[in-house]
Amino acid sequence: MRAVVALSLFLVLSAAASAQTMLEVKFLDEVKPLAVGKDIRFEVIATLGGGKSSKMNIDQLEFTQTPEGWASITTGGDPTEGVITVKKLTSGGGIFDETEYTIRAAIKGEGSGKIKSKSRFRLETGLCLVPLNLFYSWDGATWKSFDASTLSQLDAKKNFASSDKESLEVVRLDGVFYAKWLKEATSPVDVTVTFPNGEKASLTLEFHCVKKAAETTPPPVEPTAGTDNGADIDKLHKEIDDSLELLTNYEGKSFMLADGKRKWIVEGLKRSKRMIGEYKGDRTDELGGHHNELVNKAFDARIRYRESGSSGNIPAKELELLNANERDVLKLK
Repeated sequence: MRAVVALSLFLVLSAAASAQTMLEVKFLDEVKPLAVGKDIRFEVIATLGGGKSSKMNIDQLEFTQTPEGWASITTGGDPTEGVITVKKLTSGGGIFDETEYTIRAAIKGEGSGKIKSKSRFRLETGLCLVPLNLFYSWDGATWKSFDASTLSQLDAKKNFASSDKESLEVVRLDGVFYAKWLKEATSPVDVTVTFPNGEKASLTLEFHCVKKAAETTPPPVEPTAGTDNGADIDKLHKEIDDSLELLTNYEGKSFMLADGKRKWIVEGLKRSKRMIGEYKGDRTDELGGHHNELVNKAFDARIRYRESGSSGNIPAKELELLNANERDVLKLK
């Protein structure tokens, strides 16, 4: 859950923290009266555990507003200082104004880590099992297999013996006796069966098994899917364009505020260039062209400001947003 705070204009613009609030907006300038072009500096304080608090960097926050588009928010002269610039009012902002203007701040984005566990498997043959088929004959010429009742009178451990117990043993599975190899034997092994009447029969076995194994192939590395972030780029471009439009009739209170607006636009153009570089949709040329238009517009624009304490009859100064080198770097080729 993200923490959200709001500042509201209801006769008086103010910020208050509730008991459940994790973020608090603190205004650094007078909020009344509101007028188009007015700047209101603010800080956002995060409440930490143990009664501690910390100022949030403005670029770590995202803002929503009601009515939509009544203000723009930029970073001031300090990373923890934000500037609300009034863009439009639904009423005159006079003493009887009861319009509620809301800015909501939320911690930007969510972080997560993911580990995908995928087992590998192995199929392997064991060593050989050799069936030991038992026969009897009354005349030494005709041989018959032991039936199940006769086989049941024999025991694998009591009636069968191996000359190399570490390499081979006799086991019974589903009524059938098998010579089971336990390891790869380099020498022949004798298997002897002693029948209930004391007679014996022997076989000599040689190891010729070949052990095989196969593993599942490692899972292929899944390519990172490109994100079609065209809507996010459009939103960023609109914010930059609106800020540039506002600068045509803007006159800042100080160099620091004007420079804060300049830095916000430059960072926005940097972010736009990076996002278009990561874009995987079919609007690359369209978005790139719009980006370059904004870069040229920023290069041609100037921010007007007055030195602190200057009166209205002192000419305003102008601050360049981009120099020629910055323009070339920010442009998409």
